[in-house]
This record gives sequence, C-alpha cells and structure tokens, in this order.
Amino acid sequence: MPAAPRRLEYDGQIASPGARDRILLAGGACNDGPLVAYGYLGSDGQFGVHAHRYPPRITGPNVTLVCSLRAYREALERIDASPVTLVSTSAATVKFLRRWQSGDLRLPSGYSCSKRSPHKVPALFWLARKVRDHPDLRIERVADASNNPLNQAVDAFTRLAYLAAFLGQHPEAEVVALATTWASQALKKLPD
Repeated sequence: MPAAPRRLEYDGQIASPGARDRILLAGGACNDGPLVAYGYLGSDGQFGVHAHRYPPRITGPNVTLVCSLRAYREALERIDASPVTLVSTSAATVKFLRRWQSGDLRLPSGYSCSKRSPHKVPALFWLARKVRDHPDLRIERVADASNNPLNQAVDAFTRLAYLAAFLGQHPEAEVVALATTWASQALKKLPD
C-alpha cells in the first residue's frame, strides 16, 4: 500500500555555466486529480519542485493548467531579473501567459480566488499581474520537452516529486539530489 501523501517543497540555486543576455525559464506540472507536482528551472540556476494536494475547489477542472502556471509563479517570485523568456510545451499555458501579457487578466475557468486567507493574494492572480507588468518578458512554446533541456529536466524532477510525495517511492532528500543533478546537467546542455 502506498505511503500517505506528504507535502514536498524545495526551491534552490545551482551554479549557472555563464551569464546570458536573457534568463530562460521552463515550468511544468503533472497530476492525478488533486495530487499535484510542479517545478521550474531557470538558466540562471534557480529551480524548484513542489508536490502537494491542491483542492479542486480552488483549481477548478483545469488542474494541470493551473499547476503549470503555478510553476511559473513560483519561479518569477524568486527570479527578479529582466529580460526573461518563459518556455513551455503546453499550448494552454502559453495561451494564458500571452493573454495576461496583453492585459487580459482572466483566470482559468473554475479557478477560485475567494477561498484564501484574508491577506494572501491567489497565486495565479499574482502571476497574471506580474506577467502583464514585466518590462521585458517573452513567451515561447516548444513542440515537446525533447527540444529544450530545461523542459526535459523539469518534466523529470516533477514526475519524481509526484512519486515521492504520493506513492512514497523516494525519500525527499533523493528527490532534491536528483533534481539538483538534472538541473545542473540541463544547464550545461543549453546553447550559448
């Protein structure tokens, strides 16, 4: 029988192979109902992986989309630099990011802003405003993760976090160690 679900949250920084004119930032998510995992990796070495229960009363029916967007929110909260390019394999994620960039702050259907503590801004509302107001933000869609080493790493450590948090297959320390290794390898594969 699988272990009881637990929360996994890790945000870190690894050495980046060199300075770039623009930070590339990949995000991704996976889920099975309310059990979600999402992560991000920036070319500046910032990365994070999160896994927890995300109540359907908050996400609405678009759980994977909400969590994919949530990955970018976690990243942009920690990466306060310009210019930035957000890279995603998800057409729906790119659609929302571009919508927000144009000033249309509508959120995914069913996403609830009302079920929060009084002083907490809902994650996607924060992200929508950040994307709208960012002075030098590009948004790019890649056909699949194999076209981008950042997306490959994010997909791998997000799935591992899911297995660790909800199926008890890996200890958290192992997830962090592997995510760190995969993130480092992905940065080395980026073209100059």
